[in-house]
Amino acid sequence: MSVTPRKLILALTFLSAGCSGWPRHAHMPSSESDAISTDDDPAKAIQIDWIESSEESEPNNQPGRPMAMALGEGMEIEGVLMGLGWTVGAVPDQWSECGDPLAFPPDSPGDYSSDVDWVVVETLDAATLCASVKIEDKDLSFDLTLYVLDDCGEPTEIFVRDGGPIGVGRTGGRWSGAVTVPANIQVGIALASYSPNNADAEVPWQLVTALVPPLTNIDLCPEGQ
Repeated sequence: MSVTPRKLILALTFLSAGCSGWPRHAHMPSSESDAISTDDDPAKAIQIDWIESSEESEPNNQPGRPMAMALGEGMEIEGVLMGLGWTVGAVPDQWSECGDPLAFPPDSPGDYSSDVDWVVVETLDAATLCASVKIEDKDLSFDLTLYVLDDCGEPTEIFVRDGGPIGVGRTGGRWSGAVTVPANIQVGIALASYSPNNADAEVPWQLVTALVPPLTNIDLCPEGQ
């Protein structure tokens, strides 16, 4: 598939509407004493094996070592954004070392002027990939964007919804989303703040990601560890 710089390449969507009879758990009788109630959140029935709980290490401005993750596994990572802001008119790299056009940053013209923190997941199964972030400063504006990485480990395809990148222009210190992913790809999750411009800021964050069954119309993403 041919691609062009700065274009949104891969349109993998959020969980979308499914069959009218769903969720099935709300229509099926059960004699099991430990079955979830039809009034309960079905995500409560999903058991996540938390394989990683750690702190990021700087520098972390480029996608690094991927963490292999299978269906039903998740990880929780804490880090700090070392600087905030956006530089209008900056010219970021446009080509991967593999020769593919880059899909990062998610907007143009310009580039982030300070820290971009990355978490990389290697999917072992087809699944729904959940991503949830909490940031201590509720007043800053931030992006939590998701990319498919090429063979050189660089972001060449961005996940989009309704014609725009997923996870851009967020405020309030929290955001959660989910995308469907195939097996055996590397997904880069990038966190950065574009406003306010403050190169000296140090803002702690916590990110939770997990792979859950790829069902439509049912949110199975966990809140965290």
